[in-house]
Amino acid sequence: MLRVRRGVAGAARTRKTLVGQLVTGTLLAGALVAGWTPAPAQAADSATTFVTMVGESGEYISGGQADLWRPGAGEVSLSGSVDDQVQVNVAGGPSGDDFTFTFGAAGQDSLVPGDYERADGATGHPVLGIFGSGRGCTSTGRFTVLDIDPALTRLWLVYEMHCGNGSPAAFGEVRINEPGGDSDLLVAPDHVAWPAGYPHVAGRNVPVRLVNTGAAPLTVAGAAITDGAADFSVKSSTCGTLAVGASCQVNVGFTASSSGARSGTLTIQDSSAAGRHTVALSGAGIPGNTAWRMRSDRGDYIGGGEDWSYTPQDTRILASGDQSRIQASTEDGSWTADFEADSGRTLTPGTTFTGATRFPFNDATTPGMDVGGSGRGCNEIKGSFTVHEASYDDTGALEKLSVSFVQHCEGATPALYGSITWHADQPGAPLPPRVSVRTDRASYDYGSRAVVTAKVSADSPVRTLSVYATSPGGVRKLVTTGTVDGDGLLVVRVPVVQQTTFTVALDGQGQVPSTSATRSVSVHAKVTPTMQRYRSRSGRYYVYGLSQDAFIQGKVSPDHAGDCLYFRAEFLVAGSWQYPATTKCVHLSSASTARAYLAGNANYRGIPIRMRAEWRGDKRNLAENSAWRYLKFVG
Repeated sequence: MLRVRRGVAGAARTRKTLVGQLVTGTLLAGALVAGWTPAPAQAADSATTFVTMVGESGEYISGGQADLWRPGAGEVSLSGSVDDQVQVNVAGGPSGDDFTFTFGAAGQDSLVPGDYERADGATGHPVLGIFGSGRGCTSTGRFTVLDIDPALTRLWLVYEMHCGNGSPAAFGEVRINEPGGDSDLLVAPDHVAWPAGYPHVAGRNVPVRLVNTGAAPLTVAGAAITDGAADFSVKSSTCGTLAVGASCQVNVGFTASSSGARSGTLTIQDSSAAGRHTVALSGAGIPGNTAWRMRSDRGDYIGGGEDWSYTPQDTRILASGDQSRIQASTEDGSWTADFEADSGRTLTPGTTFTGATRFPFNDATTPGMDVGGSGRGCNEIKGSFTVHEASYDDTGALEKLSVSFVQHCEGATPALYGSITWHADQPGAPLPPRVSVRTDRASYDYGSRAVVTAKVSADSPVRTLSVYATSPGGVRKLVTTGTVDGDGLLVVRVPVVQQTTFTVALDGQGQVPSTSATRSVSVHAKVTPTMQRYRSRSGRYYVYGLSQDAFIQGKVSPDHAGDCLYFRAEFLVAGSWQYPATTKCVHLSSASTARAYLAGNANYRGIPIRMRAEWRGDKRNLAENSAWRYLKFVG
């Protein structure tokens, strides 16, 4: 059963508490107020009444806005009983919204000063709810009562509420008929308690409103963080000289510099009799490691062959569940993940679940998993996952998580590898290194050297790569093995004579899984022409007699014995090459040569003629033509 620290009304003014934090699926013990001390004595002590509500971006009840209700600029009323539930009703204010805030202790307990965690209304839990202006939700949260009169003539508390686990928060302060205010200047809120945030991730800016409630104009000379400047900052201010009844605001930001409770003070210098006013600031940095990292093989449908990495600086990472099933997601909606234990087992640290399937997801005989996002999901899954770290609170709800997984979609070989950590003590499990290979060109001439660049990702503990070459129908042959340079690169130049598939492999050597990448290149055949039985040479022309046959031989490299070679002849007439003629298939001999001839004819006398051999290509080599050979018949 949840317990709260008890004390007489008003005792909260002198105590100090630690900041807790609301996280998806669990509430860590602690209070909203850190290092709270009473405000300094004011010029004229007065009872103060106001209610503030600030919504984080996307919060449903508040609409992500900031509101202030106070007498004269809205309505604030208090009802109920400390022995049951207390209702705070507000209406009007800047937005014109009306809300009812409900606060109650656990079970039959009375509401007294103290910290109330896991306020979701469940049996044995405190109650916290906000509804109005047509909006309401099933909520969870916490609140700290700083002061309360058993007769309910006054109430002072700070609260934090979420519409469901992990959703954005609505938070603020309720101060009704509470003494210690200043009759000349209203400062609201008097205490700002931010929801817990990840270190170095900025929280919601909170407006601190100043209202001249005195009888004469006053000047606000400045506002500054005088304690806790590493975590809190003044973002902007509209304050200067305030006429009677006028208001301004100071916008204050919170970015946790590290994990744990953080506290600070906003000090406002003004021309009132008090001379200065302070606002207590508190927040918390969420501890542990939180990240979502994935690496996708080429051809993997879900990851698209890319690397994916998210930290709280990119998007909020959410997780919830129990020892049977855990769900995780990114708040921006990009990715979701489900992991479920099979019958008789639980999601406890050090457990690996193999043979995981997607359908039927709740089949008790197999573990279940499903990772998808960016509009893509699998119908059929085969995979495995390992729970490296997991802890649960006394209700069984998830508190910490570290899980790694391998997922194959629709029976395909390419995999999606991933590591998800959420408030974990240790960093996530390393992903398999990514190996890639590229060439300087997609196709080459016969005998050229292909520049092959192999690369391994910087996170690989193994820095040695092997490069292999495979020809169509051939066996894989080792080209070289070497250590990559500082950029993770290994460059090698390889002669190529036919289509070649280069494979770059990383041998994990027991440290990481073996992984590889391939790149195929095409190679043109080399076709060499030779003119035979000519009478003489004249410049570039081979000279034949009218009674001779002009023979041309073509040789194809590499060896393509038995395949077809074609020969083409053209005639130079009226300044252009015309009357093309092409042979049928001439089969290459065992020496990979073939030949054709053009019979001499008196009609050819003195006409320039050119001939060449043409290779039309196959799966081993791209098509290629020989150079032209020029000839004339004379006589």
